Amino acid sequence: MALLSGVRLMPPVVPAINDVLEKSGRTTGITRARVQGIGTFHGVFPAIHLRPLHGGTGTLISDRGDSGAVWYSVASGAAVGLHVAGDVSGGNRFAVAA
Repeated sequence: MALLSGVRLMPPVVPAINDVLEKSGRTTGITRARVQGIGTFHGVFPAIHLRPLHGGTGTLISDRGDSGAVWYSVASGAAVGLHVAGDVSGGNRFAVAA
């Protein structure tokens, strides 16, 4: 079960481009992002590149302390990946899951 959201996590699946994922991070709480790419990002492979919903304004999708949080499908609760990185420039433009 994902902390804070109460979502029951289901067995893992491979995401598709434009899927909306959610995580419950220690620092940022519940956040949502859209899958923008699948491949190698910031030296992590296989990885999922995520962009914040609504152009990245408002709630952070990544901050120190969120590493290891499970990104899961909003639609099904299926686990998709573990949070491993984010935009360290303070721009909150992306997150990376493995």
